[in-house]
Amino acid sequence: MPAAPDALKHRRLADRLDGLAGMAWAYSVLHFSGMSARSAGIYFTPAEHLITAGNGYSADSGVFNYYLKGTRKPVSGPRGKNGVDLIAAVGREEYGSRANSWLEHPLWKIFSRNVSQEYLALFCAPEKIPLHIVPYLFAKDLSAIPVERAPRILRARDFLYVCAFYRAFHAGGYPSTLVPLIRYLVPQVCSLDPIFRYIHAPFMRMLEDNYFKTDEQVLDAWPVEEPPCFDPKYSEDMFENGPCPLNGTGKAKHVCERCEIGGGLSASEFDWDT
Repeated sequence: MPAAPDALKHRRLADRLDGLAGMAWAYSVLHFSGMSARSAGIYFTPAEHLITAGNGYSADSGVFNYYLKGTRKPVSGPRGKNGVDLIAAVGREEYGSRANSWLEHPLWKIFSRNVSQEYLALFCAPEKIPLHIVPYLFAKDLSAIPVERAPRILRARDFLYVCAFYRAFHAGGYPSTLVPLIRYLVPQVCSLDPIFRYIHAPFMRMLEDNYFKTDEQVLDAWPVEEPPCFDPKYSEDMFENGPCPLNGTGKAKHVCERCEIGGGLSASEFDWDT
Protein backbone atom coordinates (compact mmCIF):
# COMPACT_ATOMS: atom_id res chain seq x y z
CA MET A 1 0.00 0.00 0.00
CA PRO A 2 1.47 3.40 -0.95
CA ALA A 3 2.37 5.93 1.72
CA ALA A 4 -0.47 8.15 2.92
CA PRO A 5 -0.63 11.79 1.76
CA ASP A 6 -0.08 13.02 5.32
CA ALA A 7 2.77 10.58 6.09
CA LEU A 8 5.28 13.43 6.39
CA LYS A 9 4.85 15.44 9.59
CA HIS A 10 7.52 18.08 8.97
CA ARG A 11 6.83 21.76 8.54
CA ARG A 12 10.06 22.74 6.77
CA LEU A 13 10.36 21.91 3.07
CA ALA A 14 13.94 20.68 3.49
CA ASP A 15 12.83 18.20 6.14
CA ARG A 16 9.99 16.96 3.95
CA LEU A 17 12.37 16.38 1.06
CA ASP A 18 14.72 14.46 3.36
CA GLY A 19 11.74 12.43 4.58
CA LEU A 20 10.75 11.60 1.01
CA ALA A 21 14.32 10.59 0.22
CA GLY A 22 14.48 8.25 3.20
CA MET A 23 11.05 6.83 2.43
CA ALA A 24 11.96 6.14 -1.22
CA TRP A 25 15.33 4.67 -0.26
CA ALA A 26 13.88 2.25 2.28
CA TYR A 27 11.09 1.14 -0.01
CA SER A 28 13.56 0.68 -2.85
CA VAL A 29 15.64 -1.67 -0.71
CA LEU A 30 12.56 -3.74 0.15
CA HIS A 31 11.22 -3.71 -3.39
CA PHE A 32 14.40 -4.88 -5.09
CA SER A 33 15.48 -7.32 -2.36
CA GLY A 34 12.03 -8.84 -1.82
CA MET A 35 12.51 -8.59 1.96
CA SER A 36 10.06 -7.26 4.53
CA ALA A 37 11.08 -4.31 6.69
CA ARG A 38 11.78 -6.69 9.59
CA SER A 39 13.85 -9.06 7.46
CA ALA A 40 15.88 -6.19 6.02
CA GLY A 41 16.53 -4.83 9.51
CA ILE A 42 17.94 -8.19 10.56
CA TYR A 43 19.84 -8.75 7.30
CA PHE A 44 21.69 -5.43 7.51
CA THR A 45 22.52 -5.74 11.22
CA PRO A 46 25.93 -7.33 11.91
CA ALA A 47 25.59 -10.75 13.52
CA GLU A 48 27.34 -9.62 16.71
CA HIS A 49 24.69 -6.96 17.26
CA LEU A 50 21.58 -9.09 16.64
CA ILE A 51 19.24 -9.54 19.59
CA THR A 52 17.61 -12.92 20.13
CA ALA A 53 13.98 -12.52 21.09
CA GLY A 54 12.12 -14.78 23.51
CA ASN A 55 10.79 -16.96 20.71
CA GLY A 56 14.29 -17.66 19.48
CA TYR A 57 14.15 -15.34 16.47
CA SER A 58 16.48 -12.40 15.98
CA ALA A 59 14.88 -9.03 16.64
CA ASP A 60 15.59 -6.18 14.24
CA SER A 61 16.15 -2.55 15.20
CA GLY A 62 13.11 -1.27 13.32
CA VAL A 63 15.35 0.98 11.25
CA PHE A 64 13.57 0.36 7.94
CA ASN A 65 10.14 1.09 9.39
CA TYR A 66 11.70 4.27 10.78
CA TYR A 67 12.74 5.45 7.33
CA LEU A 68 9.56 4.20 5.65
CA LYS A 69 7.64 6.65 7.84
CA GLY A 70 9.56 9.51 6.24
CA THR A 71 11.17 10.66 9.49
CA ARG A 72 14.38 11.59 7.71
CA LYS A 73 16.94 10.07 5.34
CA PRO A 74 19.96 7.98 6.30
CA VAL A 75 23.41 9.54 6.07
CA SER A 76 26.73 7.97 5.25
CA GLY A 77 29.02 6.59 7.93
CA PRO A 78 28.53 4.45 11.04
CA ARG A 79 25.31 5.39 12.81
CA GLY A 80 23.25 4.21 15.77
CA LYS A 81 24.25 2.23 18.81
CA ASN A 82 25.53 -0.57 16.58
CA GLY A 83 27.65 1.71 14.41
CA VAL A 84 26.22 0.37 11.15
CA ASP A 85 26.78 2.23 7.87
CA LEU A 86 23.48 1.35 6.22
CA ILE A 87 24.18 3.20 2.99
CA ALA A 88 27.47 1.38 2.48
CA ALA A 89 25.87 -1.95 3.41
CA VAL A 90 23.05 -1.46 0.90
CA GLY A 91 25.55 -0.26 -1.70
CA ARG A 92 27.27 -3.64 -1.61
CA GLU A 93 24.10 -5.35 -2.78
CA GLU A 94 23.34 -5.92 -6.46
CA TYR A 95 20.52 -3.36 -6.32
CA GLY A 96 22.42 -1.02 -4.00
CA SER A 97 23.33 1.77 -6.40
CA ARG A 98 19.73 2.01 -7.61
CA ALA A 99 18.37 2.19 -4.07
CA ASN A 100 21.01 4.67 -2.88
CA SER A 101 20.35 6.93 -5.88
CA TRP A 102 17.03 7.92 -4.26
CA LEU A 103 18.92 9.69 -1.46
CA GLU A 104 20.14 12.40 -3.86
CA HIS A 105 17.44 12.12 -6.48
CA PRO A 106 17.00 15.00 -8.97
CA LEU A 107 13.41 15.51 -7.77
CA TRP A 108 14.62 16.59 -4.31
CA LYS A 109 17.13 19.00 -5.84
CA ILE A 110 14.61 20.49 -8.28
CA PHE A 111 12.13 21.27 -5.51
CA SER A 112 14.61 22.47 -2.89
CA ARG A 113 14.31 26.14 -1.93
CA ASN A 114 17.89 26.94 -2.92
CA VAL A 115 18.00 25.16 -6.27
CA SER A 116 20.25 27.04 -8.67
CA GLN A 117 19.28 28.22 -12.13
CA GLU A 118 22.35 26.37 -13.38
CA TYR A 119 20.96 23.08 -12.07
CA LEU A 120 17.52 23.69 -13.58
CA ALA A 121 19.20 24.57 -16.87
CA LEU A 122 20.46 20.98 -17.06
CA PHE A 123 16.85 19.98 -17.72
CA CYS A 124 15.65 23.08 -19.58
CA ALA A 125 18.25 23.14 -22.35
CA PRO A 126 16.48 22.73 -25.73
CA GLU A 127 18.63 19.79 -26.75
CA LYS A 128 17.69 17.93 -23.56
CA ILE A 129 13.90 18.21 -23.63
CA PRO A 130 12.08 15.17 -25.07
CA LEU A 131 10.28 16.37 -28.19
CA HIS A 132 6.98 14.69 -27.29
CA ILE A 133 6.48 16.90 -24.21
CA VAL A 134 7.63 20.24 -25.71
CA PRO A 135 4.13 21.34 -26.89
CA TYR A 136 2.73 20.94 -23.37
CA LEU A 137 5.52 22.90 -21.68
CA PHE A 138 4.73 26.05 -23.65
CA ALA A 139 0.97 25.74 -24.12
CA LYS A 140 -0.89 28.82 -22.91
CA ASP A 141 -4.05 26.86 -22.12
CA LEU A 142 -3.71 23.12 -21.57
CA SER A 143 -7.48 22.75 -21.31
CA ALA A 144 -7.72 23.68 -24.99
CA ILE A 145 -5.91 20.46 -25.88
CA PRO A 146 -8.46 17.61 -26.30
CA VAL A 147 -8.12 14.66 -23.95
CA GLU A 148 -7.24 12.29 -26.80
CA ARG A 149 -4.12 14.42 -27.33
CA ALA A 150 -3.20 14.59 -23.64
CA PRO A 151 0.47 13.83 -23.00
CA ARG A 152 1.90 10.36 -22.45
CA ILE A 153 5.40 10.02 -21.09
CA LEU A 154 7.59 7.10 -22.06
CA ARG A 155 10.15 7.12 -19.25
CA ALA A 156 10.13 8.37 -15.68
CA ARG A 157 12.92 10.80 -16.53
CA ASP A 158 10.50 12.76 -18.78
CA PHE A 159 8.77 13.92 -15.61
CA LEU A 160 11.96 15.65 -14.47
CA TYR A 161 11.85 18.06 -17.40
CA VAL A 162 8.28 19.09 -16.62
CA CYS A 163 9.15 19.60 -12.93
CA ALA A 164 12.28 21.59 -13.78
CA PHE A 165 10.34 23.90 -16.12
CA TYR A 166 7.66 24.42 -13.48
CA ARG A 167 10.32 25.17 -10.86
CA ALA A 168 12.11 27.62 -13.16
CA PHE A 169 8.86 29.49 -13.83
CA HIS A 170 8.01 29.48 -10.13
CA ALA A 171 11.46 30.69 -9.05
CA GLY A 172 11.27 33.54 -11.56
CA GLY A 173 7.84 34.61 -10.38
CA TYR A 174 6.25 33.85 -13.73
CA PRO A 175 2.74 32.37 -14.08
CA SER A 176 2.82 28.73 -15.09
CA THR A 177 0.28 26.43 -16.70
CA LEU A 178 2.22 23.35 -15.62
CA VAL A 179 0.39 22.57 -12.37
CA PRO A 180 -2.36 20.53 -14.11
CA LEU A 181 0.31 18.91 -16.30
CA ILE A 182 2.23 17.68 -13.24
CA ARG A 183 -0.98 16.38 -11.65
CA TYR A 184 -1.92 14.59 -14.85
CA LEU A 185 1.49 12.96 -15.30
CA VAL A 186 1.92 11.63 -11.75
CA PRO A 187 -0.18 8.46 -12.33
CA GLN A 188 1.88 7.77 -15.44
CA VAL A 189 5.12 8.06 -13.48
CA CYS A 190 3.60 5.69 -10.93
CA SER A 191 3.03 3.17 -13.70
CA LEU A 192 6.68 3.46 -14.74
CA ASP A 193 8.37 3.37 -11.34
CA PRO A 194 7.19 1.34 -8.32
CA ILE A 195 9.30 3.43 -5.94
CA PHE A 196 7.66 6.68 -7.01
CA ARG A 197 4.33 4.85 -6.76
CA TYR A 198 4.96 4.33 -3.05
CA ILE A 199 5.84 7.98 -2.30
CA HIS A 200 3.64 9.79 -4.82
CA ALA A 201 0.91 10.89 -2.38
CA PRO A 202 3.19 12.61 0.19
CA PHE A 203 5.23 13.98 -2.73
CA MET A 204 2.12 15.65 -4.16
CA ARG A 205 1.09 16.92 -0.72
CA MET A 206 4.54 18.51 -0.44
CA LEU A 207 4.01 20.26 -3.78
CA GLU A 208 0.51 21.38 -2.87
CA ASP A 209 1.64 22.83 0.46
CA ASN A 210 4.85 24.50 -0.70
CA TYR A 211 4.32 25.43 -4.34
CA PHE A 212 0.89 24.93 -5.86
CA LYS A 213 -0.99 26.89 -3.21
CA THR A 214 0.99 30.01 -4.15
CA ASP A 215 0.05 29.70 -7.83
CA GLU A 216 -3.17 30.82 -9.39
CA GLN A 217 -5.54 27.89 -9.02
CA VAL A 218 -5.96 26.16 -12.37
CA LEU A 219 -8.49 23.44 -13.03
CA ASP A 220 -7.15 20.11 -14.23
CA ALA A 221 -6.93 20.07 -18.00
CA TRP A 222 -7.79 16.38 -18.36
CA PRO A 223 -9.31 13.73 -16.08
CA VAL A 224 -6.62 12.51 -13.68
CA GLU A 225 -6.31 8.72 -13.58
CA GLU A 226 -5.94 6.64 -10.44
CA PRO A 227 -2.35 5.37 -10.11
CA PRO A 228 -1.99 1.63 -10.84
CA CYS A 229 -1.55 -0.87 -8.05
CA PHE A 230 2.08 -1.82 -7.55
CA ASP A 231 3.64 -4.50 -5.39
CA PRO A 232 0.57 -6.44 -4.23
CA LYS A 233 2.92 -8.54 -2.08
CA TYR A 234 3.41 -5.42 0.07
CA SER A 235 -0.18 -4.22 0.04
CA GLU A 236 -1.22 -4.78 3.66
CA ASP A 237 0.30 -3.81 7.00
CA MET A 238 3.90 -2.62 6.76
CA PHE A 239 5.34 -4.68 3.95
CA GLU A 240 4.04 -8.07 4.97
CA ASN A 241 2.50 -10.39 2.41
CA GLY A 242 -1.08 -9.52 1.59
CA PRO A 243 -3.57 -9.45 -1.29
CA CYS A 244 -3.65 -6.74 -3.89
CA PRO A 245 -6.25 -4.16 -2.78
CA LEU A 246 -7.65 -4.01 -6.32
CA ASN A 247 -8.02 -7.67 -7.23
CA GLY A 248 -7.19 -9.62 -4.06
CA THR A 249 -4.86 -12.04 -5.82
CA GLY A 250 -1.78 -11.44 -3.71
CA LYS A 251 0.42 -12.31 -6.69
CA ALA A 252 3.94 -11.05 -6.25
CA LYS A 253 4.49 -9.19 -9.49
CA HIS A 254 4.78 -5.53 -10.31
CA VAL A 255 1.28 -4.88 -11.62
CA CYS A 256 -2.03 -6.56 -10.95
CA GLU A 257 -4.47 -7.68 -13.65
CA ARG A 258 -6.86 -4.79 -13.00
CA CYS A 259 -4.14 -2.33 -14.00
CA GLU A 260 -3.71 -1.99 -17.72
CA ILE A 261 0.07 -1.70 -17.62
CA GLY A 262 0.79 -5.43 -17.73
CA GLY A 263 3.77 -7.61 -16.97
CA GLY A 264 6.91 -6.86 -15.02
CA LEU A 265 9.04 -3.78 -15.55
CA SER A 266 12.66 -3.79 -16.69
CA ALA A 267 15.19 -1.51 -15.05
CA SER A 268 15.36 0.75 -18.10
CA GLU A 269 11.64 1.46 -17.98
CA PHE A 270 11.92 3.30 -14.68
CA ASP A 271 15.36 4.81 -15.33
CA TRP A 272 15.61 8.41 -14.12
CA ASP A 273 19.10 9.05 -15.52
CA THR A 274 19.30 12.08 -17.78
